[in-house]
Amino acid sequence: MASVSKRSWTYNGVRKDAWAVRYFDDTGARRSKQCDTKKEADAFKRKIEREVEDGTLVGPSASLTVEEVCKRYITDAERRESRGEISLLHVIKVGRFIRLHIVPTIGRVVFKDLRAADVDKLHHHLSTKMQPHCARQVLGFLATVEKFANRHRYCLTNPVRAALSGVRAAPQPRIREFTLDEASAVLRTVLEKRENRKIRHAAMFACLVHMSACCGLRIGEMLALPWGNVDLDRATLTVRHSLNALLEIKGPKSRAGNREVPMPAHLVAMLRTWHDAHAMPNEWDLVFTTTAGKKVFNRNVNRAWSDLLRDAGVLVAGDPHHFHALRHFAGSWWLHNGLAIADVSRLMGHASPAITMGIYAHVISKPEDRHSALTAMGAKLAAIPDARVTQIAA
Repeated sequence: MASVSKRSWTYNGVRKDAWAVRYFDDTGARRSKQCDTKKEADAFKRKIEREVEDGTLVGPSASLTVEEVCKRYITDAERRESRGEISLLHVIKVGRFIRLHIVPTIGRVVFKDLRAADVDKLHHHLSTKMQPHCARQVLGFLATVEKFANRHRYCLTNPVRAALSGVRAAPQPRIREFTLDEASAVLRTVLEKRENRKIRHAAMFACLVHMSACCGLRIGEMLALPWGNVDLDRATLTVRHSLNALLEIKGPKSRAGNREVPMPAHLVAMLRTWHDAHAMPNEWDLVFTTTAGKKVFNRNVNRAWSDLLRDAGVLVAGDPHHFHALRHFAGSWWLHNGLAIADVSRLMGHASPAITMGIYAHVISKPEDRHSALTAMGAKLAAIPDARVTQIAA
């Protein structure tokens, strides 16, 4: 428990008095605080005793600011990355969000003094600068730092988590989707001989475009695809890995990401040609590499993408299609042609059909389709010979 005692001393011939509050912090170390008056010392003593009773007493490290705690979190995250517990890409991403968005706004606030109202202000500030889902993602990273701070007793409250509970999950902006005519134009154009296109690069890009549109693979999944997972005789692709922005080959986000996807005959023929004419030996046995047998940066694919959209006549100024729209087209096309939602979910690598429903509900159920179906059902009922009006309004 805390105790209060009076101290007296003489300095330059002048007698001085003060009141000292002595206590043990959460680590068992003896601490003291000097107060000018006994009233102030008694108030601090009561505060310490309440925190001891509630289990919320923290040591001197609780004076760390948000910026200082974030730095300690990044140091800890780098150690975890070196042990293979988290990816380097995650460390870089969290560090960038902290540096650009968290430290400039609330970096000087003492972490233990952070309140949900402060986090709400931060969220409002971020929402004026970025998309809602990005602003919420920043709070998510701050909540991760908060868990780290709780674990190390830099603070014992959860203001970030409390603020997050009041922030609705913001959906990511919907990717601009291809119509059938637009997708067909892209798939045709990528096979045509175009000016200033090296033959090998054009062939690789054509394989990637058709594989994404016909098999629904993500760009990272295609760039991490080894020949051992390509069965040209059975016309199937086995997805097990993905290549991230740092050229790290990683496993899927969930177990459902591991899947086998059928290929159409024309894509099988394209891959046979690629294998015989352009494939380069490499240490990872990757299907797609540079001419030197190195991994391909996905940004190189994106550079060629806008040129393809322009040449296909589907480039929309200010709202262009993203390469990922090819994957969305694959899922939509499968559903439109009657493939069961459970099968589409497995082929897309979604963790559950509910995710697929959330993304493709607009394809599964259109207002005009519902109207036509109900009209047809009503017509069938009206045609039943024994149908009788059982109730007539007066």
